[in-house]
Amino acid sequence: MEQERLKELKDHSVFVGSNPDLVQASGGNTSWKYGTSIWVKGSGKRLKDAWVEDIFSNISFGALSEDEIISCQDFSALATNSISPSIETNFPILINKKFVTHLHSLAAISLSVSSDVIRSKVQDLGL
Repeated sequence: MEQERLKELKDHSVFVGSNPDLVQASGGNTSWKYGTSIWVKGSGKRLKDAWVEDIFSNISFGALSEDEIISCQDFSALATNSISPSIETNFPILINKKFVTHLHSLAAISLSVSSDVIRSKVQDLGL
């Protein structure tokens, strides 16, 4: 069962990671959680490379409280392999789903830096 789920995670990661409209560079993460362990994309790894190299860090988080998960900025000490996990690992741990996809799409990035958004934020701040 574990190998089947890891295959699904890799297939999905390559699918979304190969679409430049969905993923810019190594931005975004995919993960699969089972029990108190999670496979999450490693820091700096590219989703599209899931079948050509090891990109996933395996984290055992069962000993952590919810507050510790929220405040943790580096899960490397909990990794059961040598891949450094994403700095955003707490996000999929806390979501009550087995599979989580979190992307940095071109549309979201473009919108966040558009002049209208910047102008609106400046107005909101009263500047």
